[in-house]
Amino acid sequence: YITFTGNTVTGSDARLAVFSGDAHTLNNCAIGGYTINNNVFTDTIDVIADNPVNVFLACTQNGSFNNNTVLSTGEATGTLVRDGWSHNSYSNNTIHVNKAVDDTRGAIAMVPGSIGGAPTYKTFSNNVVTAYNGKAHFHYLGTTGNVFQHNLFYTNSSVGDSITYTTETTDAGNILIFDHNTFVNKGTGPVVNFISDGLRNTNFHDNILVSASGSMVAGNTASRTLYTANHNVYMN
Repeated sequence: YITFTGNTVTGSDARLAVFSGDAHTLNNCAIGGYTINNNVFTDTIDVIADNPVNVFLACTQNGSFNNNTVLSTGEATGTLVRDGWSHNSYSNNTIHVNKAVDDTRGAIAMVPGSIGGAPTYKTFSNNVVTAYNGKAHFHYLGTTGNVFQHNLFYTNSSVGDSITYTTETTDAGNILIFDHNTFVNKGTGPVVNFISDGLRNTNFHDNILVSASGSMVAGNTASRTLYTANHNVYMN
């Protein structure tokens, strides 16, 4: 169990802050939870090699990442969530990336990793997520039961999309929920892009979408089983 609160962390490193359970043993992620709240993380690294990350969250359950400020003024992804970071709260954070110039990164990036399974059953709420020259949120491969509510996702990017979401769970009992979020794309491409099977088992309701020029919601319509979209506001 780790409590990390009230700190200021500043540096120029490919992995500025790493919080992980035992990621060397399959399905052996810590269940006690890590409390990572009320911190300021600033990463100034200005290289693309090795996929730099400001805050790395992996292999813990039943914890929190709340009320933090994550600022990447160089090339680093804001937060990377992977390897079984599950049943956690990710709330009231301010995440900003400045120069993530390709479409494989984001202010928040979520990937399954090789140990501990995919990040699942998380609640992302009341976060302000902004990305210049990058995605506000990038998700790769399957997860289960995640909820996004009352967040602002903003991008002004040539690589498109405020959010790219890929391959949600095929379990109809644990749907992906987007509820009362605001998505703004002042760059190119769709505001929200559900690629691969990302539309499957997804409830998208009571959201506001704003686009400078692109489409609102893009996705693979062949995979939209149990996809619902109700009471949203679209502004182009």
